[in-house]
Amino acid sequence: MKKAFLFLTFCSFFLSLLYPTRSDAGWIQTSVNIRMDTCLCLAVNGTNIFAGTYGGGVFLSTDNGISWTGVSTGLMDSLVNTLAVSPNGAGGVNIFAGTEGGGVFLSTNNGTNWTAVNSGLTSTLIRSLFVSGTNLYAGTEDDGAFLSTDDGTSWTNLTYDFNGNNPNVYAFAVSGTNLFAATYGGVFLSTNNGTSWTAVNSGLSDASVNALALSGTNLFVGTEGSGVWKRPLSQMVSSVNQAPTGLPEKFALYQNYPNPFNPTAVISYQLSAVSNVTLTVYDILIREVATLVNEKQNAGSYSVTFDGSRLASGVYFYRLVAGNYSATKRLVLMK
Repeated sequence: MKKAFLFLTFCSFFLSLLYPTRSDAGWIQTSVNIRMDTCLCLAVNGTNIFAGTYGGGVFLSTDNGISWTGVSTGLMDSLVNTLAVSPNGAGGVNIFAGTEGGGVFLSTNNGTNWTAVNSGLTSTLIRSLFVSGTNLYAGTEDDGAFLSTDDGTSWTNLTYDFNGNNPNVYAFAVSGTNLFAATYGGVFLSTNNGTSWTAVNSGLSDASVNALALSGTNLFVGTEGSGVWKRPLSQMVSSVNQAPTGLPEKFALYQNYPNPFNPTAVISYQLSAVSNVTLTVYDILIREVATLVNEKQNAGSYSVTFDGSRLASGVYFYRLVAGNYSATKRLVLMK
């Protein structure tokens, strides 16, 4: 018995060395099933996580990072520096990818297809993308900042000259009507949506700024060689506004796209507050055929794919219940 106990103890110890127990106390790699060594950017749309990579294009996970799928059809540049997510006027979501040399690409179907949207861009080396309301900003290499108000269909050069420089624009931040740009010439502020800019670098000894973040009434900057700095907004602007959250102001359920569909459709909705959410599909006899969402979700915009491949052609309905809000819409499966 003693020998058997010692043998089992040794086996247990040996196995523990080969297969250490995982705990929730540390980081867990989630991209082990794909070649995605260098991830340059991340973006989230509901339960979809997008990863932009160095040379591998864009990858999508729909299961909280357990598995990843390449979604780069039409993406002519596989080096993706930056990603941005923005609701579109059709009730869906736009995913924007800024690349190293191919400019900006747009996907309206969660990365299934991409289209270049570069009209008006004089530089196709994109360092940063930023969404604020209906404005989409792009920071480029050497040619400064650009603005699109039509989901990337056209771009306007906000300025080709930041106080005598044609800088690389690495990041943006917005506080109310105040737009900040991070450049290798320091931080610049525009109060007229980019028509003119003013340097706000007093006390900043490192002008190579890579990152911006607003927290309360302070602006934080990340520099190339001297770490993180902060400055009160009140020292730079006449009126201080809290940074916009970018969260929806109301609950909404949008019409599925496409409609009619075969066999999959995207259903989008938005939440203005944390809610217990259910999204259910019914047939014409009000029999439940699928539950797409049944969980607590934070405020934000979401998109869910409904697969009707196992259903017969016909009229169906989908109903969203989120807290005290409920809405129902009709969708048509046509095979």
